[in-house]
Amino acid sequence: MRKVQISKEQLINEINERLRKWNGDYKALADGAHINYHAARRAIMHGLKNNTKLLSNLCTFFGIEMERVEEVQNDTFETLTSILRETWDGTEPHAELLQSLIKSTKPFKVQERVN
Repeated sequence: MRKVQISKEQLINEINERLRKWNGDYKALADGAHINYHAARRAIMHGLKNNTKLLSNLCTFFGIEMERVEEVQNDTFETLTSILRETWDGTEPHAELLQSLIKSTKPFKVQERVN
């Protein structure tokens, strides 16, 4: 099992749907989500665009998970560990390099292809 970050676009769509259904006023949203009154007003009137801090606060307020847990495919994991074994020369410096390279890919998200 691993945590997978839900795409920003999906989160924004979910937040905007919740904002369309919101029956409270701007102040209630601002107070509840711990955001600026004017940001709450803009979000309700125009929807959320691309503000990460605001997105995070609104996800928390509306109870929307920003990550989901997925099972890792065993064959994929085995393939990755096999490639790592083949690539690593057995030295500590090379292990540190490989760790750094793998960790450097964390910010990159691969989107599934839509045919």
